[in-house]
Amino acid sequence: MGIKACRAISRRSMLRWVDGTPGMYATNVEEFWKIQDLTSSFDAVHVISISDVDVKPIEFHPDFGALILQFDDIDPDDSGCGGAGNWIDESGCRVFPDSGLLIRAEQARAIKEFILRKHQETPLSNDLLLVNCHMGVSRSGAVITVAGELCGIDVKAIDRMNPGISPNLYVMRLIRDSHADL
Repeated sequence: MGIKACRAISRRSMLRWVDGTPGMYATNVEEFWKIQDLTSSFDAVHVISISDVDVKPIEFHPDFGALILQFDDIDPDDSGCGGAGNWIDESGCRVFPDSGLLIRAEQARAIKEFILRKHQETPLSNDLLLVNCHMGVSRSGAVITVAGELCGIDVKAIDRMNPGISPNLYVMRLIRDSHADL
């Protein structure tokens, strides 16, 4: 049913995949072809692209239907982050000076709705959810972990396809706790 696999990748790898160019260095070429091979084995590829707030988001063709978000890799519950120095900005967002902007509740809801909608749109297809953040480790790791739960993908399959992830627990919690309106 719908999404059968999830893969977290770095911003650089997503840029190369979108651009269709392997890049200059051998490691980039290898990663490019791994992603090309991976994506070609699925009926459809759904993309969630997460950028830091101070970085220009990756541009996708409007017909592609990617979900594009900007928030920083922050976990306020992590003892190394936040603390007494955090504050609320004029738009009501919790900000950490010199650290960035947290994921907002509406972004978490948008992620959950996107995943559920794509999973339910084509129940008989074999689709891939491709998620990028800067390094392809924390924010994208959180998204694919929750996506696996929502789509009934075995945790071991997620781990095999994404051995280096270290999900941002705050991002995971916000997505899990959000209420999708479908």
